[in-house]
Amino acid sequence: GAAREELEDFDRNCQDKVGWKDTDGDTCASYSDDDWCTPSGGFGLGWHEEWGTFADRSNNISAPQACCACGGGSTNNFQGHPNAKGLTRSPAAEAKAPSTQAQSGGHELVRQTWNGCDCRKDWTIEGKSCEGYCCNPDSDEVGHWCAVVDSDCEGSDWGYCLPLGGNTEHE
Repeated sequence: GAAREELEDFDRNCQDKVGWKDTDGDTCASYSDDDWCTPSGGFGLGWHEEWGTFADRSNNISAPQACCACGGGSTNNFQGHPNAKGLTRSPAAEAKAPSTQAQSGGHELVRQTWNGCDCRKDWTIEGKSCEGYCCNPDSDEVGHWCAVVDSDCEGSDWGYCLPLGGNTEHE
C-alpha cells in the first residue's frame, strides 16, 4: 500500500476513527497496507469483487468514512471523500455467482463496474473475449472484469465488475 507520507493530498493531522474495525476485524491500517481502498474512497487494486461494497463489510460506518487513507477520517468529519464508492450495501442476492443470463423482471441486467460504469455485453480487449458482460478470460486474481461502454466514466477501457449477488464470501 501507499505509505501515508507518499499520499499526495494526505492530511498528516487526520485521525482514523478510534477503534474502527470492519466486520472481519480489519482496521484502517489493513485497508491502507493491502490497497483495499484509494485516497478518494474508491476500491483499491487489493479489493476483491466478491467482498461486495465497503458498506457490506461495515457495522456502522465504512472504511471511506472511518479511515484517512480511504478519504475519510477526522479531516472529513468521518463523512468520506465526495467521490467515495461503496457506501451502500450490495443489492439482495439474486444469484450466488455472476451469470451471463442475469435477469430482473424479464429484462436483462446491464452489468456495471465498481465505479458504476456500464459494461459492454460482448467484447474483446487485447485478444481476451467475453460474451455476457463480465468474464475473467485472463484469470485475473482480482476477479471478473469487463470492457466499459464509456471509458471516460471508468478512466480506462475496462474495469472490475460489481458482483450480482453482493457479498457472499462468508455465507
